[in-house]
Amino acid sequence: MTSTGAEIEVFNPVYYSSYVEHGHYTPGDQGWVEDKFMMTISVQELNVNYRPLWSVR
Repeated sequence: MTSTGAEIEVFNPVYYSSYVEHGHYTPGDQGWVEDKFMMTISVQELNVNYRPLWSVR
């Protein structure tokens, strides 16, 4: 809790999270792994469902 309400921190601590989020080539350039946008989608859902309760930074 903060003096103005609650604060939520959304993060993914693993080193490869940006590769999952934005896509990447496989080792040896054997192909492209499509992006998943998990963090982007999560933040969008927070904005839609909870925007009235806080401001997302």
